[in-house]
Order: sequence, then structure tokens, then C-alpha cells
Amino acid sequence: MNAVPRQFPPQQQQQAQPQAQQAQQAQQGAQPHPHQHHHPHRRLHLGDCETEDEVLDLIEQSRRVTRLIISAVQKGSNFEVSQILEHYGMPMTSRLHFKVVNIVMEQWFSLMGIEDEEKIWNILRKNEYAMDKIRSIAPKGTLALSDLLGEWELPIGALQSKIIRRITDYLADEKLHGKQGGAKKKQQQLRKNKVDKPFPSDGDEEKEEQENQKGVLKENAKGKKKK
Repeated sequence: MNAVPRQFPPQQQQQAQPQAQQAQQAQQGAQPHPHQHHHPHRRLHLGDCETEDEVLDLIEQSRRVTRLIISAVQKGSNFEVSQILEHYGMPMTSRLHFKVVNIVMEQWFSLMGIEDEEKIWNILRKNEYAMDKIRSIAPKGTLALSDLLGEWELPIGALQSKIIRRITDYLADEKLHGKQGGAKKKQQQLRKNKVDKPFPSDGDEEKEEQENQKGVLKENAKGKKKK
């Protein structure tokens, strides 16, 4: 016995057709268009900016670029920061390029989210910008160092105290070795001068002989006066 297909009233058929079309359109909308780009965000382009503030604002709108730059700043690598800017449309020939590099290196240094003492110390010690800032602030005392570390997003606490202690010990050791190193350098220079002239020159020998002759004449003159 052949199955008879189920027949719907004309009114229900008309209602079912729009629903099927809507479901089909929704399914097509969920699928990516073959010509669509795979990246969800538009590529950052810094070349159109006219001021340093515009560049920095545009960078801050991209979390990825911001993380890349902060990572480069922590390493103390202005070359890496420069490469990132160039990659995102700001070549070295741009009048803003190196201005932005300097601003970023000085103002974007951050220790936020780092909880390992050794890692923080290595970041500080290898970053010449950070160490220069620390050396200029250190004579003002530990409170000034605490404020500086706070600006770099390392809050007051046990970890900050450990870092301050390491800074003060390092600078004291650097100062001590700096003085000793200067004295040692002078000694090495004196030794080098002696080594550079191991034998007297002909002129030195002649001068020494003349001085010896003068000494002999003086002695003879003294002897005659006594007689």
C-alpha cells in the first residue's frame, strides 16, 4: 500500500514558507562569506596620525599592540618598539616616529601583574631607562622609590619592599665598586706607562750622563775648597 503524502491546508502552507526562508537566511548569515577577511578587527594604521597624542590614543584602542609595546618597554628595547610602530604604518622617516618611541619608553613602563621578585628585578636591571630613573630618585630615600614603583604599578606591600631593598643594595654595591674600579684603573694605567717604556731612549741616556758629569764636577769643586 503506497503512503499518501500529508496535505496541508493552503493557509498553513503559506505560513510555513516564510519560516523556512527565515531559517535558511539565518543559517547562511552564520556562515562566513568566502571573501570575508579572517581577522576580526581592522588592521591598525598609525601613518595617518598627525600628533603624538593621536598615535598613543590609537595604540591604546588595540589591546594586542598595547601588550606588544609594553612587553618591548619592559625589555628596555627601544629598537623593538620602533619595529612595532613601523609594522603598523609609522616608518622611521616619519617626524613622529622617534618622538613616540621616547614617550613610550619613558611613560609606558609597567610592572603590573608581575608577582615574581626575581623577574621584576631582572626587568628593572636590564632596562636602562628604568635604572636611570631609579638612580635619579634613590638619593631622595625609600619613600621616593616607593612612589616611583607605585607609578610603575607595583603597589605598596611585601614585594615592593623586597624590590626597594634590592635596589638600595645594588646601588650601594655599584657605588663601592665604582670607586674601587677607578683606583684600579689608575694603577693599571701607571703599570702600562712603565711597560710602554721598558728601556730608556738615547735622549734619556744622554741627559742622564750629563747630570752625572755635573754631579762629578760639583764633588771635585767641593773637594778643592776643603783643601
